[in-house]
Amino acid sequence: MKNAGFLIGHSHFLPHAALASQTLSQHVTGAEGTVTAVVPAHADFVPDIPGIQTIQVEIPKEYRTVPFADKMMAAAALESSVNDEFLWLDVESCFCKPLRIDYSGGISVNPVDIRNVGIPYGQELSPLWKEVAAHFHLPETIPPVQTTVSGETIYPYYNVGMVAVHEPRDLFAQTVDALKDLLASKAIQGILQESPRSRIFIHQVVFSCCLQNLYTGAIHPLPDGVNYPMHLHGEHHRPHALSDLISIRYEEYFQDPDNPIPPEWRSVIEPFRSQLKPLWYY
Repeated sequence: MKNAGFLIGHSHFLPHAALASQTLSQHVTGAEGTVTAVVPAHADFVPDIPGIQTIQVEIPKEYRTVPFADKMMAAAALESSVNDEFLWLDVESCFCKPLRIDYSGGISVNPVDIRNVGIPYGQELSPLWKEVAAHFHLPETIPPVQTTVSGETIYPYYNVGMVAVHEPRDLFAQTVDALKDLLASKAIQGILQESPRSRIFIHQVVFSCCLQNLYTGAIHPLPDGVNYPMHLHGEHHRPHALSDLISIRYEEYFQDPDNPIPPEWRSVIEPFRSQLKPLWYY
């Protein structure tokens, strides 16, 4: 996969971007590939990281306070800038082994780690899910997925922290359009006002429903050990041996100096470790 990208939403995440870029170039995109950092046009910083190109995305003021709307818009900007398959990922990601995906079509993405705003399969959808599913004309009988960490069976709900698009179908552009439409809805506005958690995760609910709408029958899991949530390692129903992991999403994991790093990863991660603060820290 020769194209990969992530959002740098704040200058505090430049160390995360440097680590992600370095490991992507080594294990994913290769010497001929492109690693792209997407930066909000209103940002007060310019990344100066070897090995990456930078593109800007306009985030309208009314969406800057909507959690992770900038991430969806950044992914759409990357999507429109490439003409081939690409990998979208959180900036808090690191590869330590080569990524190999065998699927020739569709998309590779994992279900969410834990249920959170997801719906146990067979239960009635929440008001949020009903509104979003109705927007995409999705039935409630879609085959379920299993959360990767807690092992729960839920209505299809996917983790946008890493998405390998093998066959582009304007997924992120359509997600952004739907998110804008839904945020303008009085019903959704009422739901988000009553539920701060729904406000935080509506972007991922919209993404999941758009994904089902566009890639029915062509949604594949990421390879085992890819996008492994290190910050949830202790809660995993099937914890992996750290030495077997291909890539991680670390969030607050490195804030605890007692958390182990596999020996073969230390030379990559240790130079950055003290700078890798999680999103909620800022």
